[in-house]
Amino acid sequence: MYGAIHNGTENALVLESVKSDRFKRIEIHQTTTSEGRMRMERIDTLTIPARSAVELAPGKAHIMLFEATEPVKNGEIIPVTITLSGTTHSLEVLVRGNP
Repeated sequence: MYGAIHNGTENALVLESVKSDRFKRIEIHQTTTSEGRMRMERIDTLTIPARSAVELAPGKAHIMLFEATEPVKNGEIIPVTITLSGTTHSLEVLVRGNP
């Protein structure tokens, strides 16, 4: 999943988890470069600084969706629940194909 998480509060927020009934497993990943090689690493949490935003994008932090419980279609909206610093938020995520 790509997009941005905006934090308009005075305190840092921590993205703790992402869940959806449509996927068996969802992980937060960070792309790193080591010895001239880029690789994705699973991370437990992602901090969004106070009064700031974190962009989820290729080559940066992003959310990986694994093992869809049924085929995912371009244009479909999938319900997702994220947990930020202990508070859950329901989102609707639009599926877009590669350009």
